[in-house]
Amino acid sequence: MEEVYDYASVRTERASWPAVAKSVAKLDGCYALWRGEIGLYSDEGFLMVVRDGPQAPRELATPDGVLSMSVERLHATVRPTETTPPTLDGVYAHRWFEFDEADWDEFLELSDGAWPDFEAAFDGTRIIGFWRSLDTPGRVLLVTRYPDLATWERSRPNNPQRVEGVAAARQRFMRRAELTKRTIVRVTRLVAL
Repeated sequence: MEEVYDYASVRTERASWPAVAKSVAKLDGCYALWRGEIGLYSDEGFLMVVRDGPQAPRELATPDGVLSMSVERLHATVRPTETTPPTLDGVYAHRWFEFDEADWDEFLELSDGAWPDFEAAFDGTRIIGFWRSLDTPGRVLLVTRYPDLATWERSRPNNPQRVEGVAAARQRFMRRAELTKRTIVRVTRLVAL
């Protein structure tokens, strides 16, 4: 996939998500807007815009209602396979991983190989994308949609509730964790545009 995505961390004016959504909907290549739920302030979120390729202009216009914005350029890996924006309600986990560049091929294979069983075991769960940073080596963003927080919680490896069909995926995730220098997750909601 040749598309480059601008992933912007945004801080909005107080109570301005409707105005931000209206402005964002007018952006060329708008992929998605998420507002913070867990791990972010109520005026923080993420905006993702699809660009035509690595040579696309770096400037991203600041939408109405946004006070500040920092942008990281990303390249889609095995997901998404098309630029169709997500539309389903639910919670979206944005997880950053940092790793040694030399481990990238194994890191990618472990992730991609685990997802089919993971998605099948947790009904309504979908890997939206796995984007590699073009700005910071050894950094990748995983965005996963869950139907609700209960499903996200049930999918955690330390959850004592046994889930059928996920053992092989969990083994892959454990190996991926060994390759991970550090990781952070923030939970968001998709903003309707």
